[in-house]
Amino acid sequence: MSWKSHGESATSRESGWVMIESDSEYFRRRAGEERLAATRATHPSARQAHLDLADRYAEAAAAIADSVLSIEATMSPSPAE
Repeated sequence: MSWKSHGESATSRESGWVMIESDSEYFRRRAGEERLAATRATHPSARQAHLDLADRYAEAAAAIADSVLSIEATMSPSPAE
């Protein structure tokens, strides 16, 4: 996560800083929250719905990680011959 100053208009009036969450961090966090919700769900279909959402969030986080690695690989300097 990163921190960004928003000066006088910040939502955090005490510090003037707000936390900015990346997409991959958001998807990983949401996957964990959905897994937790699944453990708390009392109805089997609700439990399965939370697990399905957790899987989708985890897949989105993995897709972002894969694309970042792919981009980084193309930007790496090639070894000297």
